[in-house]
Amino acid sequence: MHKERHSVAWHKRALVTETLPYEVPVIFTNDRFFYLVTREDEDEDTRKAISKILQSPKHYSIPYQYQIRKDSTRTTELSIIHPLWQLEICNFYAAHEGSLLSFCAKSEYSLRRPNAIASMYSGAEILNNAVSPKQGIVEKEDPDDEISPSHFVSYFTYSKYNLLSKFYESREFLRLEKRFRFMRTLDISKCFYHIYTHSVSWAIKDKRFAKLHSNSYSFEGRFDRLMQTVNYNETNGIVVGPELSRIFAEIILQEVDLSIQRELTQKMLVEGRDYSIRRYVDDYAIFASGNDLLDYIQKVVAEKLGAVKLYLNEKKIQTHERPFVTPLTLARSELGERLKSLEDFLAVEEELSPMRLNKLRGILKEVRSVAAKHGIDIGSVSGWVISALRRAAFRNNAQFTSNATADAADKWLKITQVILDLTFHLCALDLRVRTTYSACQLIKAIFSISEKLPDDHLDQIRHLVADELSLLVATFGKNGEVGDAVEYFNVLICGAHFLRQEFTTSNTVEIALKSLAAEDLTYFKYITLKFCYLSDAEHFKKELLDLCDRAKLMLLAGDPKQESQLFLMLCDFLSSPAVQGKDKLSVYKHVFGGTISLATMERVAKRVGFVDWDGLNVDHILRRKELRPVYAVA
Repeated sequence: MHKERHSVAWHKRALVTETLPYEVPVIFTNDRFFYLVTREDEDEDTRKAISKILQSPKHYSIPYQYQIRKDSTRTTELSIIHPLWQLEICNFYAAHEGSLLSFCAKSEYSLRRPNAIASMYSGAEILNNAVSPKQGIVEKEDPDDEISPSHFVSYFTYSKYNLLSKFYESREFLRLEKRFRFMRTLDISKCFYHIYTHSVSWAIKDKRFAKLHSNSYSFEGRFDRLMQTVNYNETNGIVVGPELSRIFAEIILQEVDLSIQRELTQKMLVEGRDYSIRRYVDDYAIFASGNDLLDYIQKVVAEKLGAVKLYLNEKKIQTHERPFVTPLTLARSELGERLKSLEDFLAVEEELSPMRLNKLRGILKEVRSVAAKHGIDIGSVSGWVISALRRAAFRNNAQFTSNATADAADKWLKITQVILDLTFHLCALDLRVRTTYSACQLIKAIFSISEKLPDDHLDQIRHLVADELSLLVATFGKNGEVGDAVEYFNVLICGAHFLRQEFTTSNTVEIALKSLAAEDLTYFKYITLKFCYLSDAEHFKKELLDLCDRAKLMLLAGDPKQESQLFLMLCDFLSSPAVQGKDKLSVYKHVFGGTISLATMERVAKRVGFVDWDGLNVDHILRRKELRPVYAVA
């Protein structure tokens, strides 16, 4: 039985690694959904009720789309595929994992491609503490020796780099710099939004053959159809966010790479001798010894991309002469030395003088100065700096807990206050989803030793965190209607999770919640408002009832079987502790038909959903955000 359950779990692991964007509210995961489809309930009525929820989709679905901040001036639209179609993606991966690897193994230009099936952390390793909690793995065995979704890091292993910045810091890059005088960087304009789904068939078979056999069953035909079906039957553009989409794009761009190389070979140009090309998803770096050759290669790249309806972003074309040092490289180099001094600062055991403390505060000034000096957006380095501050907080914690005297507590408090001040200032300058994750991780690290702190010290830190989070809330709220701003939602969730009603019932936050509730309801607004209200259910009793009524109306008026947003809301409506049983039963009956008992509904409520309403799993989710090998350019 265990072996059979493990087989099902292994088959469905793509739910955890391939189908969701990285940037989502911190309480939202596919973990509960993974358990829903891999664990079979012993009660027959519950099994039947859940089977109706999980009934296979028959038609196209509408993804849930939302915006996140890309930098200080731009946003990006991400999509959550309908969960029932996410299950179909699991089936596709399991049936075609070999083909996915094979068609991503053609190009020597590619810097990020799947190259093997990833292994999984075993239950024995967890039990034997072979994997540390810092790596994002739970510290206990799951019931009945179940496989936990926390064990899945990625479906595939990747070659060669999971960050573009790692390429620019690599020996490979230095060798290219030594060999070639010039480097030109190119970028595909809005790559995923412009990808034509039929291009995957052209990439695997030639265009004429693909058109002649468009109705035949094939890997590429099924992949093409899948990408359309999860995206409202659109052929122009694919969903943005899931790893699935990056693999789809990689197959197409690998064929473009081969086409480029064939053209250059016909002109007697040899990769590695006359030129070199490296591509990280949709970013190209071309190396050559002269600008004329760069111009020619760029022309070839543009032509081959045009054949699959993709185009270069002319505004982002840059040419560098060796040494290939970009403004970002220079900024990182300068800041790297400063952050190293931060570690040295904490390593010194001497008394904490005002001068030393001011030196720590000076990091923020240097970050701003370096960004201005090199003309880069502070968002290019903020996450890197906050990660260093988080490591500093861990070290500060360790120094205090190893010698928990009154003097050590005072020193801990002063350093922690400065670290928090620096972090929140950076968040204010660059409030994006990833910086909110880092801020949440930092607060979690600081509060992890709360039981060992003097009460007055803990109170000071709690007040500081509450004030800083409230300031972010107030600042964001001044921009007018919020929309589906995940970065804003994470600030509210962070305060509600770590500070409970001390945060949510403050005047600033209550005004923000009231303003948010006055807008059109979306799924992310629904779970954010409800999570905050549940921090003090009695205080927010009226608000919870109103929210329930609004969600119920949306569910009764729409089609959760087709719309991703409504299916997500349906599952979390049914799982919510603040919705009455009669309301759950009426919505379930309306959507799926038939009748079930209240007792069965209560059992279903414990199984379905995407949100951890109690917040018990938030710490673990934050650790996994560090563990996930995320696509990024810096």
